[in-house]
Amino acid sequence: MTVETRRSWAIGALVGLIVGVVMLGVLVGPPPAHAGNFCTNVTLAPYGSGGDRCLSVAEKNLDISLVENHERAGCADITDTSNNLVTEWVCGAAGTNVDATISAERAFEHYWKAIIRNNNVNNSGVFTGHYNCLGAGC
Repeated sequence: MTVETRRSWAIGALVGLIVGVVMLGVLVGPPPAHAGNFCTNVTLAPYGSGGDRCLSVAEKNLDISLVENHERAGCADITDTSNNLVTEWVCGAAGTNVDATISAERAFEHYWKAIIRNNNVNNSGVFTGHYNCLGAGC
């Protein structure tokens, strides 16, 4: 075999390997999403007073925060690891579930926290938080 023939074989093999890896990624797809609970059946104080909200731990690739409003109106949002809100509060009436989301591009490879809040200014209420993470997060 000449040097050119060996190079042609090597380049062909390399291209074949790259195509194979790309096709494997397409066929297998991304890892499945994972979900978790936080602040399960927690009683939160009226909105505006201490204890009116509850945070999850920081999770990698977190993209959804959801609140179950058992007794009172409640809200969901997402924070960074310093507890700064990164979206707007999404609120719903008692007996509903509402969620706040961030884009997959923003969630990927970053740590976020889910947060829930009582939105009733007069009464405490029971709430449960849930979150979802992209891929291998959570």
